[in-house]
Amino acid sequence: MKLVRVSLAIMFFSLMITGCWFSGEEAVDETQMSDVELLNYGNQLYQMGEYQAALGAYQYMMDKYPYSDLHVDAQLQIAATYLKMDEFEKQMSILLRLIRENRIPNKIPEIYCQLGRWYERAAEFNPGVFSTDTTDYKNALSFYNKALNYEDSDDEIGKAQALYRRGLVEAKIGEIDKAIEDYRSVTVGFPETDYSLLAQIKMQDPHNYRELALDDKSILSYKERLGLITSEEEEEEEEEIVTQKPEDEMEAVIERAEQEEQLLEEESQSVEQPVPPVEEEEIQEAPPIQEEEIQEAPPIEEIQEAPPVEEESETPPEDSLIQTPADTSGN
Repeated sequence: MKLVRVSLAIMFFSLMITGCWFSGEEAVDETQMSDVELLNYGNQLYQMGEYQAALGAYQYMMDKYPYSDLHVDAQLQIAATYLKMDEFEKQMSILLRLIRENRIPNKIPEIYCQLGRWYERAAEFNPGVFSTDTTDYKNALSFYNKALNYEDSDDEIGKAQALYRRGLVEAKIGEIDKAIEDYRSVTVGFPETDYSLLAQIKMQDPHNYRELALDDKSILSYKERLGLITSEEEEEEEEEIVTQKPEDEMEAVIERAEQEEQLLEEESQSVEQPVPPVEEEEIQEAPPIQEEEIQEAPPIEEIQEAPPVEEESETPPEDSLIQTPADTSGN
């Protein structure tokens, strides 16, 4: 049984490695995924543009794991998906509710960033989108500033995103000097984030405000463009992304399957070890103790042979009665 579970786990991830994971040729069994796996699965669907399927994965994760710590992450991803689908009212409803609830203060900068992006997207549907007087862009800048100034969070990725996107909006409205300053601040203040790479790319052409992708393959291309890695290193890292990451996840699933198998074995052993055998041993040992006690009882009956001593004590009175006539012969 244990080998069967491990084999199933290996087959499960081999589908993802060979490309069948998202091809539609093989159905993915979401019921066997953990909350982390479901969230990652939804994110991969999101990156592929399968927005409706991504929504289903996020919602299923929250329904299956109602007490998961990843609920806010899933809701943020749902909001981002609605933005891609131009479902602006649904996105705004989720974001405003998350702000009111404030369940995880560390996520607030990311929420503010999504609100800023909501206004950026709204500006594209209004006339004069490249004017500094555009209300939507002003609102976007306001939320990016809120994200940067929020003190109850140390989310560097969220704040790096806010600073980068503020520079992007400034470039959109023609404030190039401010945009360059913000891009440079990202590289200095948050050098270890992916937004630092995006900012360096933008500084090469600050007038270009087009969106840059953040998937793994794009990040590698940015590094090569900036001279941070060679083309050979990029190919090696791409191979690691394709092979090592699924293997790590596969090991986690195999480990979880082994733990479940161990729990099942422990439960079966607890059922197969009844109490009666212990009771039978106690019953068999009890009779010898009772027989020894019965054999020790006769000495108590021998002590009851004291009556002869009582007969000797009764004879002296008879002798005294016989001696009384001798006294009378003296007359």
